[in-house]
Amino acid sequence: MREIGMVIDLVKSYSRQFLFGASRYATTHGDVAIRTLPLWSFVDTTEWQHWNVSGMIMQIFDQEMLECARKLQVPVVNVTGTMQDTGFPTVRIDYAKCARMAVEYFIDHGFHHMAYFGSDSYNSVETEAAFLSLTREAGVTGHAFDCALRDIWKDSGRAAIGEWLCQLPKPVAVLAVNDEIAAILLDICSAFGVSVPEQAAILGCWDDELYYRRTWPPLSSIVIDGERIGFEAVKTIVQILDGEAVPPVQLIPPVSIVTRMSTDIMAINDKEIAEAVRFIRQNARRGVTVDDVASQFPFSRRVFERRFRAAMGRSPMEEIVRAKLDLAKQLLVETDLQMPAIAERCGFSSATHFGVVFHRNLDITPTEYRREHSGRLTQN
Repeated sequence: MREIGMVIDLVKSYSRQFLFGASRYATTHGDVAIRTLPLWSFVDTTEWQHWNVSGMIMQIFDQEMLECARKLQVPVVNVTGTMQDTGFPTVRIDYAKCARMAVEYFIDHGFHHMAYFGSDSYNSVETEAAFLSLTREAGVTGHAFDCALRDIWKDSGRAAIGEWLCQLPKPVAVLAVNDEIAAILLDICSAFGVSVPEQAAILGCWDDELYYRRTWPPLSSIVIDGERIGFEAVKTIVQILDGEAVPPVQLIPPVSIVTRMSTDIMAINDKEIAEAVRFIRQNARRGVTVDDVASQFPFSRRVFERRFRAAMGRSPMEEIVRAKLDLAKQLLVETDLQMPAIAERCGFSSATHFGVVFHRNLDITPTEYRREHSGRLTQN
């Protein structure tokens, strides 16, 4: 039996997902056991540096943790991107894809001004670079503000952040490096009179219930596949122990975005079309048609379609399909529902029709999408 130690912050819900994924590997393979210690041992290195384990999975946050990892006599796999180059194999979230998901989400919500709020960690630097590049490609205005973690709690730091927020063109959509930072940003918005989401829509990352359950308004966030990170980290340790070559970095794509009140708004100048988009999002699964949507407004379908395309850059039917597919993607990842049930819940006439539309729009089948994004892993 190979015992694998995990030195991770078990307070954070996404870190516990690492543990769940690692445990899933142990359960499905039978020759691996996972060991952890209580939270205080995360920083008390005397507790875990002398474990009799075959390998170690660690969140290497800083130089002190890195030096401790280097002293270990067993294979180490890092599961965070806080530091740029630890010298250890790393399995982590793909921050560039998080940035892309956020920008596309903001565009879908009609925003022409976007901003990134980050820290001094490497994963923040990487996310910011991708975010600003993507906003340029999309032809929208991108802004950024970085604050050292040690300064974000100071009055001077919060004042600088508040001033930046107030100066941003409104309405603006803001991506924060993680949920903890996003929660702080919500507090600062409140203190400086910046209304959320009307003036600033705030999006976090990691979908950590420690934060989204306590913020007001409730925080929207990018869902990461923490279980897959943990699973792949243990798999990498086993491959090293078996003498196999492993990649230096494995990037795990994000899963989806959960919309809560902090981004639940459409930044569309045409108020009737903004209402039409909300109507579509609320009713797409019921098989709503373009006529159903147009009938909500006191003008002809032709005028409605022309105004919709002018405001959104796509037709009402395309928006209906997008809304159905967004729900389908969520159900594929978060449930065990079979294709006929998903098709019915999303307003498609049959599983076959659902599969055709899904593949035509996303260039991937529903089954392939579930396999790629789901934490229900079956790798050997």
